[in-house]
Amino acid sequence: MPDVRLTLEDGKTVTLTLPEPGTAPSAFLVSLPKAGSTLFYRLMQPIANRAGLPYFSLPNELHSIGVPAANVRDGIADVFRPTGYTYGGFRGIERNMVLPEYADGRTVLLVRDPRDMLTSLYFSEAKSHVPPGASASDALLKQFEQRRQRALSMSIDEFALQRAQGLKASYESVSAAMDGKAHKLFRYEDVIFAKREWVDAVIAYLGLTVAGQVVANVVAKNDVRPTAEDEGQHIRKVAPGDHLDKLKPETIGALNETFAPVLERFGYARASTPSEAAPAAADPPAADADARAEQLRAARRAERVAQRQAERRAVRGQ
Repeated sequence: MPDVRLTLEDGKTVTLTLPEPGTAPSAFLVSLPKAGSTLFYRLMQPIANRAGLPYFSLPNELHSIGVPAANVRDGIADVFRPTGYTYGGFRGIERNMVLPEYADGRTVLLVRDPRDMLTSLYFSEAKSHVPPGASASDALLKQFEQRRQRALSMSIDEFALQRAQGLKASYESVSAAMDGKAHKLFRYEDVIFAKREWVDAVIAYLGLTVAGQVVANVVAKNDVRPTAEDEGQHIRKVAPGDHLDKLKPETIGALNETFAPVLERFGYARASTPSEAAPAAADPPAADADARAEQLRAARRAERVAQRQAERRAVRGQ
């Protein structure tokens, strides 16, 4: 299996081992913190592996040994290879983690209403996130402990206002990384209750071949819908629009101004109270409508092809 050596800012080195590569062009799965990213990667990791395009998460590998991605000085470019892998785990794009040119047309992006992301982030940092590893460095563990203490010392409104600029910067870095690269965009609000259609569309866009029953099993395993909100769990509340219930109208108004370009770009309404909000998620930009319809048609075609291929393999194996 291929090894990659990374050099950290302090001069130390760490070695990461990639799985054996597949033969198809590499793919990139990108999201943001608290945008449904964990769900996205839990769905796609087993599917990518079964499709013969092994999943590898550089951010998760670094997190497990306690190394912040921003602390890597050299070697990240060697992790990315044009053939053989599905790269995931991204929650934003660090300055030293530039997507390569061959990510063009091979990237899927998942976004979410930034006001809901901040609401979710508060409960995660204050209560549900588990500590990172520390085998190579305790830098991440120290950051984790500091963030938990800060979150516990603030109200949710104070937290949202304080962290808004940082999340805005994350959105800007992801948008900059996507500009000029063909990619498939999904919004959390449009897919959270349509997981099978979402996964089928991702499979179709990336040209993966996976048996329909495999996809169904993966989706069923990850289709978790809490019957009641539990602030101590990672899957606390999946329904969109939670910021309208948790944040004060004046806080939402301030966030609307901070995130105005993001809300406009991705088609989110600027309501400040539940009574102002539309009963359903805001429509995505009109230009995406035909593309979304074609995604679903392509997904259904891909599923039929995959099913026929699986049936043929089963017959040959008898």
